[in-house]
Amino acid sequence: MKNMFKKMVSMISAMVITVGCSISVIKNTNNTSVTAMASSESEYTELIEDMAVKFNEAREELGLEPLYIVPYLNDIAQVRAEEQPTAYSHYRPDGSFFDTVIDVNKVDYKTSGEILARGSSDVDAIFTAWKNSPKHWANITKEAATHVGIGLVYDPDSDGGWYWAAIFVGMWEDSAPLDGQRMPGADDEIILGDVTGDGIITASDATYVLIAYTNISSGIDSGLTESQAAAADVNGDGLITGSDATLILNYVTTLSAGKTAKWN
Repeated sequence: MKNMFKKMVSMISAMVITVGCSISVIKNTNNTSVTAMASSESEYTELIEDMAVKFNEAREELGLEPLYIVPYLNDIAQVRAEEQPTAYSHYRPDGSFFDTVIDVNKVDYKTSGEILARGSSDVDAIFTAWKNSPKHWANITKEAATHVGIGLVYDPDSDGGWYWAAIFVGMWEDSAPLDGQRMPGADDEIILGDVTGDGIITASDATYVLIAYTNISSGIDSGLTESQAAAADVNGDGLITGSDATLILNYVTTLSAGKTAKWN
């Protein structure tokens, strides 16, 4: 019953916040030779990262919680970006709504939204266009949003050339961290214990470590980036184990008591 309720809420929320949220920007101030660039998300990592940082800067100015960027959401946003030259719409080429690209077994979301843009690879130009559009801005600054994925593609044979897609989801309050989630722009600085990359050390970091440890114990990838793994290894033994999670919890408890917390 709960899962059915969750899906009904997500479908209603998606319909409400995504209608009409596509935009065209007829300019391209990026001097890169676009004809030499491959149409893959990996080629545009820096542009995607810059856009995610802009989203969080805008949210910070409004006193909103920042968004985590997630590899899986980036992947499905890339799928949506690649569908845009065929059907520039929140409906997919097969006629289904955009949210069918989300596998609820991987992301059991409460609410979702999508914004689209075409015509430029310039991050500032696209962000400004989205900011000047109330419906797009509502998605970027939606209080319930917690995670984002961004896709970008260049199609030289299309009318728009460049196509952007950003998918926002809001997770349930009791949801576990999504695999590989991190704060945009946070990989440059590693804070021991700050596995989620939000600049603070909380119990959620310990939860993240436990999930990674469970994955490793099951013989699968930890789901952590290199920097996240470095932040998780608080006991410095080169491994991610339950003891790291315990140390993080002890650290948080000590801080909460108003005392000075140390790792050793």
